[in-house]
Amino acid sequence: IEKEIRDSVQSFRNTVDWKFYTKGENKLYWLWYSQDNKFVLPISGWNEGLVCYVLALGAPSPHNISAETYQKGWLKDGAAVHKNRDHYGYKLPLGENFGGPLFFAHYSFLGLNPLYLEDDIVSYWDQNTAHTLINRHYCMYEAPSAQKYSETDWGLSACYGGKPPWNYSARSPLNDDGVIAPTASLSSYPYTPFYSTQMLMRFAATPLLQGVYGFADSYAPAENTSEKRHLAIDQGPIVVMIENYRTGLIWDLLMKDEDVQRGLRLAGMKETPDFKEGFLKIFVNTKTKEYDMMRHPDRAKYELDYFYTKGGNTKFKFVNSAGETTLDTIVNAKAGENIFDFQNSSKLISGRQYTVTMKTSENKEYSLKVRLR
Repeated sequence: IEKEIRDSVQSFRNTVDWKFYTKGENKLYWLWYSQDNKFVLPISGWNEGLVCYVLALGAPSPHNISAETYQKGWLKDGAAVHKNRDHYGYKLPLGENFGGPLFFAHYSFLGLNPLYLEDDIVSYWDQNTAHTLINRHYCMYEAPSAQKYSETDWGLSACYGGKPPWNYSARSPLNDDGVIAPTASLSSYPYTPFYSTQMLMRFAATPLLQGVYGFADSYAPAENTSEKRHLAIDQGPIVVMIENYRTGLIWDLLMKDEDVQRGLRLAGMKETPDFKEGFLKIFVNTKTKEYDMMRHPDRAKYELDYFYTKGGNTKFKFVNSAGETTLDTIVNAKAGENIFDFQNSSKLISGRQYTVTMKTSENKEYSLKVRLR
């Protein structure tokens, strides 16, 4: 079976004529109706279509598209970019106001690792994490109180209706009818692991939100109703993104592909992202001014990602809210990405806030407030 799958994929790779789907224009189209020779639904950013352009750019000649088609079709010559925009203190350079439905942060990034996608416009990790936190912040603090959203009821994305009239809709802060999509928070696991885990535990403990093949596609907290039909494009990303959070497996596999790498280069992605020295991948909650940090579910340790430009001895110091030092240790970091891991102790207690300071051998300091979960 695996050989058949591989042969089919290779056949698709060799024969899909991406250039045909531009209709001779500088943009891709979703659909071609052969009976009428009609092209519909141009693909332009920002939405879930990035991966289409990457595959089309990296496809073998003569079926591939040009970098100009990417710039004009996907980026719309810069019209898709809002460099100075933020919502609730989170910068959001791409997409509609408040980010749109959360599947924009999922579909293209099931295989494309956003941590290593950065161009002259944006870090895609930052874009997707900010989008997720904006969606959550809206649900918790800005949505009408009648929706009855909370820290265990958030996540707006495309889904079936969780209440009458049970309509399918691409829900977002700008299109909110009180319906939560479990795929929104669970497929955001790499970006918000603790907040996604809160939702996972809530779903697992609530029969109303459980269906035959997984969680219900949607539900309405205020009405206490749910839609238990399943939709593969909602269920699938949950599984894939949880695995990407745990091990990075799917990201590692796709990002090794030569066609994908060629496509990313032609799209203007940097060979190596411009990581800033200090804590990496971490977004502080702008409401609480803390980073909610949970132990990795497989390794049972807290893990702080950080970046050290030169490498060398690095000091980590934890201070509690009373000003007492609860951990003070030195590790030898390599140049580049690193992980500092630690466990609970009598002085590092779940539920408590700590200020973590990272100090390099050049005496550069970086501080972060965390709450251990």
